Amino acid sequence: MTGPSSTPGARSGLRYRDPVLFQVLNSAFSSITDEMGALVRQMVLDAKLALRTRDEDTAAQANAADRRINELDSTIEESATLILALQNPVAIDLRFVTSTIKIATILERAGDLAKNIIKRSPKL
Repeated sequence: MTGPSSTPGARSGLRYRDPVLFQVLNSAFSSITDEMGALVRQMVLDAKLALRTRDEDTAAQANAADRRINELDSTIEESATLILALQNPVAIDLRFVTSTIKIATILERAGDLAKNIIKRSPKL
């Protein structure tokens, strides 16, 4: 039996290890993690300020930023699942995907911690 349906890795109409799709998703990963990093950095700066000023208005901004960070984390997880399922990355590509998942998880957690500091700062 020959043809695209009998070749290993021919799934969902994609070639095995489609370099164009993989590059597009890698670019998306980079831009999403950059945005997450910027949001988390701003939340940490806001948390620092909230501890000094005991400002209650910062909590609303922190909630909005935290929701966006959670959305971006979900996007990375879904994209990574797509890559792992359809592309079967190996070596450096696999390390890039798994590292991106870990980075997104760490950034999401840091955002949660910053949000909690901001929410609790007026009560300190």
